[in-house]
Amino acid sequence: MTKRPPTTGAHGGTGKRPPDWLGPVLGLLAAAITALVLRPGLVLDRPDPDADRPPATDTLAVTPSPDAPAAPAATEGPTRDAPFRGTPAADWADGRDGLDAPPPGPVGGVSAARMDEAVRLIHAFLAGTNLAPGVLAGETPHEALALVDPASDAAAWLELALAAPGPDHDPTALLSRFHPDRVGTLGDVVKVAGRTEAEPAPDGGAIIHTDHTFVYALRAADGSERATRAVVRRVIDFAVHAAPRPDGHAATVWPLQWQVYRGNDDCAVTDGYLNPRFGPDAAADTAPPTDPYDREGVPPAGEECSALARL
Repeated sequence: MTKRPPTTGAHGGTGKRPPDWLGPVLGLLAAAITALVLRPGLVLDRPDPDADRPPATDTLAVTPSPDAPAAPAATEGPTRDAPFRGTPAADWADGRDGLDAPPPGPVGGVSAARMDEAVRLIHAFLAGTNLAPGVLAGETPHEALALVDPASDAAAWLELALAAPGPDHDPTALLSRFHPDRVGTLGDVVKVAGRTEAEPAPDGGAIIHTDHTFVYALRAADGSERATRAVVRRVIDFAVHAAPRPDGHAATVWPLQWQVYRGNDDCAVTDGYLNPRFGPDAAADTAPPTDPYDREGVPPAGEECSALARL
């Protein structure tokens, strides 16, 4: 958001001194206007961050994400004993617990049993691409890739991205991993917050929307004491077909579209790994900064690697 510069000017009129009672009245009026500007909730309810999304008839309630403060305070750097201290992630779930969701029931033309299986497989895919220790250490997520339907566009895209990563085919758009020669994890806990929702699809199937933020505590792999965090938010839609595939293929996931927002990643480097910065450069000072822990709404397009208000 661009801040509007202050305006200056002079009072118009005949030059006569205003009445003595006018100053206090104007002061009270200015205070009231300031209160409304600073506290818009006094007049209007906060808008629903999902208001632009078509209403979903079936919603899966998951671990709620703590609200981010309006003016985020500076956070402490991670340590081995307290890697998430001073951040909202300290209160978030650990690992797979942040992906848990209750059974969705039937959605559209998809039975409850198939929806339950679809959510289970989707969460296995998310865990395999964002939480698996070997993958975080730079390995290829073979188990997660085996869950992707080979007929989907995502299967071919991931194969190309992993074989020849580049600006248009960066595998970190769908998975989190760090080059072991440069970065290691600080401890074995990844903090997770998010939600999973389902709605009927026009073709009689269903669409499952996932929106999760993963927070990684990291150390430099050069043997120094340098440490930092990386915050990655993934918004992915998956298709669920109304009936099993006629060829008897094993149950799979079908990613339709995806967005990623990286907090502390050198997005100019597209080598197939997340490349966090260490030290003061991790939270860039260019404007406008964003709070990577804020889960209200979705950052606008083009802000996938914006400056950070805190880390």
